[in-house]
Amino acid sequence: MSNNQEPVKQPSPESKDTFLAKNQKVLKELMTFSRIVSDSLNIGFIEVNLAQDRTKLVEYLQQQLNNPEIQLIVLDFPDPDLQFLRDAIVAELKNIAIDPAKKLVLLITGLEKAIGVTEEYPKILVDLNYIRDDLRNSIPHPILFLLPEYALTRLANYAPDFWAWGRKVFSFRAVQSEVDSIAKRILFVDDDTDNFKLEAKQKRIELLYCLLSEYQAKNKILLISKILNQLGDIYYILGDYQEVFRYYQQALDICRKSGDFNGEAISLSNLGLVYSGVEKYQQSTDFHRQSLTIAQEIDDLRIQAISLVSLGNVYNSLGGNQESIDYSRQSLTIAQEINDYEIQAASLVSLGNAYNNVGRSQESIDYSQKALTIAIRINNYMLQAVALNSLGISYNRSGKYKQAVDYYKQSLTIIQELGDRKSQAISLINLGGSFQNLKQISEAKEAYQQGKKIFVKLELEKDVARCDRSLKNLGHPDPQ
Repeated sequence: MSNNQEPVKQPSPESKDTFLAKNQKVLKELMTFSRIVSDSLNIGFIEVNLAQDRTKLVEYLQQQLNNPEIQLIVLDFPDPDLQFLRDAIVAELKNIAIDPAKKLVLLITGLEKAIGVTEEYPKILVDLNYIRDDLRNSIPHPILFLLPEYALTRLANYAPDFWAWGRKVFSFRAVQSEVDSIAKRILFVDDDTDNFKLEAKQKRIELLYCLLSEYQAKNKILLISKILNQLGDIYYILGDYQEVFRYYQQALDICRKSGDFNGEAISLSNLGLVYSGVEKYQQSTDFHRQSLTIAQEIDDLRIQAISLVSLGNVYNSLGGNQESIDYSRQSLTIAQEINDYEIQAASLVSLGNAYNNVGRSQESIDYSQKALTIAIRINNYMLQAVALNSLGISYNRSGKYKQAVDYYKQSLTIIQELGDRKSQAISLINLGGSFQNLKQISEAKEAYQQGKKIFVKLELEKDVARCDRSLKNLGHPDPQ
């Protein structure tokens, strides 16, 4: 290599707070690595969390690394279904005019889409781990992978052989003011993750992971717990209960250590919801009562209302109808006092379910219809789906099976868009029951089977067993 190479130009930002200026040290290390690394397969990983910063870095490297000795080629692979990275790189290189007098350095971007955030053993990483040793022959060039931290973590977990292969990691940090601006919008303004459609939820997970990485580096306890709870909220909707428990428990531990009573109450309530979702009702009740106690001590009326309606829902599941009515009414009173329409709608649904359980279908319909009206007015799609499902149950129990089918179908359509897997399965099973009562056996069987598939994936054995009983009893009236 020539000794008279011109020195690398340092970024000349307008202020010291720009991304490149903030990371001058690691940027210099990356530039040095790119210059001195041998002209054979060598792997480097560049960790940059924010998408806007990855764009800035790519532009800078394109300017600085394309010189008389280096040819930098940026290959972007944003396809979420990409599986065979080596083949994709080889195919791209065939269309590029490679200068034999220069060292070729490849910068790979966009792989975070294929690596994903929720699926176990992403296909691209399984294949990358498998073909690691063959890369020396098929791609004899230095490769830099530009990824956010969460994607690098998944790469290390699911492609350990590839990850352990003489790696070099260059970690860049975002500008704090930009991180705080994003966090303000994500965590405190647009924080209603239940109401997001599935694609938006998946994008939200990516951004939350990026924020989590940045705030963990700064040890921002309160914001970390907020992020962990939001991650738990989304994974709960997606039905990944292992992740849900992990994130909610981490949030609870952090809040307790830091003395954040508000966050502790929220985390306890969240854990109560998860235990109810997997039908561990005693644990659920314990967590909700703990949350309620703290909320009363710190005089947080909203968390009190949430804990009360959650207790009402638990007692609905246990058949304790009077307890459910009492808790739901208390929740409704508080929600009306603080003008929280979401909790009002949730309380009305819980009351509707409680009256349904005691055979008072018309009162149940009235409460559920009021909940639906509020949910529509505030554009809360999840509450709309819940209210519609409750109406379906009421009409089914009162023998109006065609109306029940209509409500279940409306609920199912919304839930599918939101990505709530367990609620989707419940709506399918309910729909199957109404079809069964209408003697539409083939439609009932299909609905039961679709619901069962989801419950199997969620590993909810009791629900799977109930599906099996429903399939076995086809041809008989649904007992619900």
